[in-house]
Amino acid sequence: MLIVLKLGGSIITQKYRKEFPLTIEEIEKQADNYINYQLINGIASVIAKYSNKISLVLTHGAGQFGHYLATKYLEGMPITPKDIHKSVAILNKKVTQTLSEFIDVRSISPFETVTYTGDSFLTQTLVDKIKRLLEQEKIPIIYGDVVKSRLTTKYGKYWVFSGDDAVLEVSKKLKANIAAMATDVDGVFTKDPKIYPDAKFLPEFTNLMEVAFHQHELDVTGGMKKKVEILLQCSALGAKAYVFDGRKIENYRLLFDGKPEGTTIKNLDPDAQAKT
Repeated sequence: MLIVLKLGGSIITQKYRKEFPLTIEEIEKQADNYINYQLINGIASVIAKYSNKISLVLTHGAGQFGHYLATKYLEGMPITPKDIHKSVAILNKKVTQTLSEFIDVRSISPFETVTYTGDSFLTQTLVDKIKRLLEQEKIPIIYGDVVKSRLTTKYGKYWVFSGDDAVLEVSKKLKANIAAMATDVDGVFTKDPKIYPDAKFLPEFTNLMEVAFHQHELDVTGGMKKKVEILLQCSALGAKAYVFDGRKIENYRLLFDGKPEGTTIKNLDPDAQAKT
């Protein structure tokens, strides 16, 4: 059973803090202040107990290491796309080192293996590396990053390849059985529960439903709306798809046991697979 699991930037980092260093030198010095090591350790300890029962591909979000710098770049501050890449690479290195204390995990850089064409991503090099690692019974980990673009975009000759995009690309190319995203809320709600106390939790979300998605000002990759859209595509491809609260360690055990908490995402369009 192949599981593609995204660890959201909102849980592994303090994504929505209002301040973050703007130079690579300062990011390297202060990075530890923005990473939730205790949670990452807890997740890794659960994965270690299931490593002989499942095949797992991990992706993780960029949190402030990507979103904050990308926002400032778009505002015209003297930051380059390569600075964003270096920043998220610092986060990935620290996440990978932490996970490696429990599991045999190997990082793959999207910057070196993915190209944006203007309407899609070329990911065969990335997928081939993932396949080799899985064959060696290792756990690949990918992360949100900037990648080279064949067209000029608002990021110049680069574009953003998010941890969410990675879930779809891997699920599609490797025919994942489960695609799951660990976030900082219980799942999908009728509206943003962080803003509206009367928001209602949805144990199931389908392509026939509509909710009022909200995107935070520091999120440059689409927020919950993008996650749901991607998981609907994963569902159309035959994967079981879930969004759950990744701050609760027990939820990872439940996911690996086949009894996931959170929201189940289902694409009920009979022609959906042909469209993906």
